[in-house]
Amino acid sequence: MQSIEKCTGCGACYNICPHQAIVMGTDEAGFLKFEKDFSLCTGCGQCDAVCASLCENKRENRIQKVFAAWAKSDQIHARGNSGGLFEVAARAVFRENGVVAGAVYEKDFSVKLMIAQTEEQLLAMTGSKFVQSVPGHVYLDVKKYLEEDRTVLFVGAPCQVKALYAVLQKEYPKLITAQFPCFGMPTALFWKKYLQHVAKTHEGSLSGIGSEVQLTEDINSRYMAFTWESGDVSAERADTCAYIRAWNNGFSVSDVCAACRDNVFPVQADLVWGNFWHIGEIEKFSVPKKDYQNGVSMLLVNSRRGEAFFEKMKPDLMYYPRKQMEAAAPHFVFQSSGKEHFLFRKKYENPRRKAFQKDLSAMTYEQLEEKYFSQTKRETEVSISRKLGPKWAAWGWRALYCLQKIWMKRNFGAES
Repeated sequence: MQSIEKCTGCGACYNICPHQAIVMGTDEAGFLKFEKDFSLCTGCGQCDAVCASLCENKRENRIQKVFAAWAKSDQIHARGNSGGLFEVAARAVFRENGVVAGAVYEKDFSVKLMIAQTEEQLLAMTGSKFVQSVPGHVYLDVKKYLEEDRTVLFVGAPCQVKALYAVLQKEYPKLITAQFPCFGMPTALFWKKYLQHVAKTHEGSLSGIGSEVQLTEDINSRYMAFTWESGDVSAERADTCAYIRAWNNGFSVSDVCAACRDNVFPVQADLVWGNFWHIGEIEKFSVPKKDYQNGVSMLLVNSRRGEAFFEKMKPDLMYYPRKQMEAAAPHFVFQSSGKEHFLFRKKYENPRRKAFQKDLSAMTYEQLEEKYFSQTKRETEVSISRKLGPKWAAWGWRALYCLQKIWMKRNFGAES
């Protein structure tokens, strides 16, 4: 059985064990891990066969097509974090009497994976959730619907997509998988502390969360937004939010996520979608900005099955072909894992990162923010970045992409 230190929390072993010898728990830093009951274990080895850290990729999909896209429906577009692609895809599946597996908030705003068959369940899945999701028995649920010859769209993290294929153990023609550009999900413990911090600023109960949503016409400016039962809405800029900064700097990401290669091409998912950062800055985008000022999604189509499914999405989308480099440059995860990336690996090797995770259980959110993140320093960095302007930023992303490709070839013998 894989050591707990290498566990991604994907839940494949939890789903496959025929003796219920595995439960899912968390470590001291709040990362999801397996726990094994050796009194129930028979040593059958099925858990090792599906472990995301041990098993080989079942599929190796490479980018076939790249699009900038967004929903034609203003309502769907507004509900999505960027272009609303998830809901467009989900409704295409619903039209075939299919089901959708995705992430939803629990009452306490922890996150789990579940199956949506109704409009209400589907709407609960819209919008990004910036914390690790608990898979439960969702892979077995997906298998049940596939065995009933239903179409299933599964949307999750790269390790969860890998776990699904491992648990299924065979190809199903009616399964479509999608993953997001993932460089690790923040620990649930830090998420809980962040929500406690947010709750102190308002009376009453929290009723909704928007993670890195767009509240202005600047598509690269994002906010953490909170809706309260009173109807009030509060927000803070993502680039000055300690929760987001801890994530972007790798402080709240596990060692396993930092070393993950399931997010580096070739991937297993049929589709990859996320925010199309800096659209039009690296390569000219001739579409008038007013047409996409409410957000635009990056869509990577990686397989023939993905291409066939994209045809079903097209009637509800505005979509434009783009170049691979433009999509990949701001998403370093497509170039290499965090520990291999020649700039970002320094963040994962930062001794303050280990110290942060040790302090997680003992300190409040405010104490962590004070100790590890200087707001004044960050505001200065943001101000300088804005003054440089998008053209200089575009050259920076372009240079970073090209240098990383050279670095990977020299140090690992391939471009990843």
